[in-house]
Amino acid sequence: MDAACIPCDEQPPSKRAREESNYFFSRGPNTYRVPAEMHAESRAKLVQRMGEVLGEAPGVVLLRGGVSECRNDSDHEKIFRQESYYSYLFGVDEPDWWGMIELPSGRTTLFMPRLGPEYAVWMGEIKTPNAFRQKYRVDAVRFVDELRATVTEAAGPNPIHTLRGINSDSGVDLASVLPPTEGLPEGRSACEDVLYETLAECRVCKSEVELRLMTYVSWVTSMAHVEVMRDCKVGMLEYQLEARFLFHAAYH
Repeated sequence: MDAACIPCDEQPPSKRAREESNYFFSRGPNTYRVPAEMHAESRAKLVQRMGEVLGEAPGVVLLRGGVSECRNDSDHEKIFRQESYYSYLFGVDEPDWWGMIELPSGRTTLFMPRLGPEYAVWMGEIKTPNAFRQKYRVDAVRFVDELRATVTEAAGPNPIHTLRGINSDSGVDLASVLPPTEGLPEGRSACEDVLYETLAECRVCKSEVELRLMTYVSWVTSMAHVEVMRDCKVGMLEYQLEARFLFHAAYH
C-alpha cells in the first residue's frame, strides 16, 4: 500500500515509537513507563481463574468503567478517576467506557463513547477506535452504541458475567453505583455470582510488573511527604501543605 493511502491512525511507527512499543502508558518524558503486558497479564489471570471455576464453559465478562460527572447542577466536570476493577483489567484512562472479555478465549473488546464534533473544539482531536485499539493493546474497540449488539453476538445463549459485590470498606454495592444492566441485551439477565469474588481474588496477588509500579508510586508519595516537611514553616496552613504535596505528586 502506498504510504499516502494509509489512514492517519495507521501510519508506520516512528523509530521512537518502535523503541517504546513495549510500554503502555506514561505521563510524559522522564516519568514512569508502565509496561504493556501489565493489563494483558491481569486479563489472562482472570480468564484462567474463571476457567478454574467454570471449566471451559463459554460466556462473556462485561464490565462498566467509571462515568463522567459534573459538580451539582453546573457543567464543571469533576476530576475523573477510573473504577478500580475496570482499570485493573484494561487501563483505560477515559470515562464512560465499557469492556468485554470472551470466555474461554480471552478476546477483549472495549467500547468507547461516540463523541460529537463539539468535543474537539475544547478537548482536541477525537481519536478513532483503531487508535485506541493500538493504545490499549486489545483485540477490538467499538462504540458504546454498538455494545448490546456486540454482546449479543459474542455471548449467544451463554452467561454474561457482571460485577455485583459489596466493598468491605465502604459497604457499597458496585452494581448499584455502576449498574451493568444498561449494557445487557434485551431480555437477558446477568450472572452475578462468580465474577466479583473471582476478580477480587485476582487482585490480591500482585505480579512482578505491578510490584515495580507500586514501588515507584510509594517512592513518589514518600518524597512528597519529605518535600512537605522541608517546606513546613510556622504560620503555614494545612491547605498550603496539601498543595505542596499534590504538586510534587503531580509533577513527578
